[in-house]
Amino acid sequence: MIAHASLNRETINVDLAAKLLQDVIPSSEARTLSVDTISRTVASYYHISMEEMKGKRRDKHIVFPRQVAMYLIREETASSLPAIGQAFGGRDHTTVLHSYEKISTESREDQRLQSDLRKIREMLYSHLCLWRSGRDGRGDCARRRDRCTTLSRMHNLSGL
Repeated sequence: MIAHASLNRETINVDLAAKLLQDVIPSSEARTLSVDTISRTVASYYHISMEEMKGKRRDKHIVFPRQVAMYLIREETASSLPAIGQAFGGRDHTTVLHSYEKISTESREDQRLQSDLRKIREMLYSHLCLWRSGRDGRGDCARRRDRCTTLSRMHNLSGL
């Protein structure tokens, strides 16, 4: 930062530091995934409705995506177990913990699940890059692909 400021005859201030460090230190807006965004993305990926995702049915084709969503929400947000449970129809925090542990354990061995998690994360973070790019599509991510690559590396999109 000092070298840059000296070479460009600029004064070091907060704005300059933020500009120079934007690719090194992720901004808080780079990690603005919500419980709703993750839930909707997982529901869409597995072709189930949000009503099924939050409902009481325990059919395998519904339970598994619900568990994946709970796992990803726990991994990608700062939401507590009780808050995640509330978002899924008032489920108990122990249900969320069971879901998290189950998907975490299965993802170590199951390559299809690893692939699913990677694809869902790619969907989630590509959405953030599109959102950050602005209305004209020529914003930060459109001009600076390395920012999106940094997000990919940060969140292990290239491999679990």
